[in-house]
Amino acid sequence: MNLKRLITVNLLILILLPCWQGKAIAEIYKYKDESGRWQFTDKSPKDKENAHTVSFKSSIRGNLSDYHKSLKEKYNPKNPLETATLAVVTVKSTIGSGSGFFISGDCYLITNKHVVRPTITKSWKQSEKDIKNDKDNIKKAKQEIEEEEERLKINKRKLKEYSDYIDGLRPGSEKNKEEKEYQYRLRNYKRDTEKLDEKIVNTKKQGKEFRETFNDFSMNSDIANVANSFEIILKDNTKTRAQLIQIDKDEDLALLKIDRCKAPFLTLNQTIQPHQGMNIYAIGSPLGRKDHVTAGIVTNIGEEGINIDAQLLPGNSGGPLITPKGEVIGVNTLKVSAGDPNSEGFGIAIPAKIILKKYGRYIK
Repeated sequence: MNLKRLITVNLLILILLPCWQGKAIAEIYKYKDESGRWQFTDKSPKDKENAHTVSFKSSIRGNLSDYHKSLKEKYNPKNPLETATLAVVTVKSTIGSGSGFFISGDCYLITNKHVVRPTITKSWKQSEKDIKNDKDNIKKAKQEIEEEEERLKINKRKLKEYSDYIDGLRPGSEKNKEEKEYQYRLRNYKRDTEKLDEKIVNTKKQGKEFRETFNDFSMNSDIANVANSFEIILKDNTKTRAQLIQIDKDEDLALLKIDRCKAPFLTLNQTIQPHQGMNIYAIGSPLGRKDHVTAGIVTNIGEEGINIDAQLLPGNSGGPLITPKGEVIGVNTLKVSAGDPNSEGFGIAIPAKIILKKYGRYIK
């Protein structure tokens, strides 16, 4: 099924693990709702008698990690742009990935809300729509099978009646003619029966694939809706985890925190006034490929944010929009195109002044 190729099923259960000192145990509760569907929550559903606790061990330890020192020593950046890339990370959820960047030396991270809650995105809603279409197509195929089975049942009975009629005819040209007609109808019946058998096999196979896809998609979505811990991949491929601190209710912003670490961070400068024609750079992890930089200019300052012509692709969301001096003027959040998100279009970034208004108290 096409949907199987569209949805990469990867149950990263460890997404749900918090990061704190020493080895940790994270408890996730699952229960069946009124419709019999499994639901997941990180809060104990005391009113749910059928709730089960799912515990997972984390191997993360609480040693202080100096990412600032290790990244600077490894890459020895030669200019502000290379320095800025040290602070940019990949953020992975159960059903996708995006970008983020450090805004403080004690490892606070900014990313997009839709990176940590991917079920609000258009792509997730499209996948949900595709699943519904597949379900409807399978239902339609089963109905067609039932109708064809009934038609062939009638045809079989008519063939028997026709055969009995021919047996009652006297030998001769008329009987020969009717026997040829009977053989013609019998071949059509056998052909239609073989087609029906093939359709039954294919529909059963599609039904099995659909159930697997639906179950995986539903579970991943449920987990993504309650996840409070996310895999973070640094520029040098170091993997760690960050806790979800806050999801903004108004803007496409979220704040994460890695415990016990020092990090290279980017300066949010609200005194810089973005203007048309201004040179800018976007840093992120487009199409799952981390640590990519694209260049462009500011094309417009609109109500929705800073419009840019720098190439943005799925995965760039949550990455910084910076000046040639490496100062952050926004966070990349959206690609606007005529159709395919991989096609040409323009990007939109949330201005730095909004980020500072929301999360300025966390910056040290």
